[in-house]
Amino acid sequence: MNIEARYQEIKDEEARSLNREKSAEILETTKQLYAWILQKLQEKSSTR
Repeated sequence: MNIEARYQEIKDEEARSLNREKSAEILETTKQLYAWILQKLQEKSSTR
């Protein structure tokens, strides 16, 4: 959220829409994506 972007109005709108529930959802999705990336990296390194 704090990375400068060309579309400041979109960033501002997103910031206003955040609440505890939406933040928890984003965090859970991020954790799942991180776990998936780690799994793919481990699979790739084990095939070498």
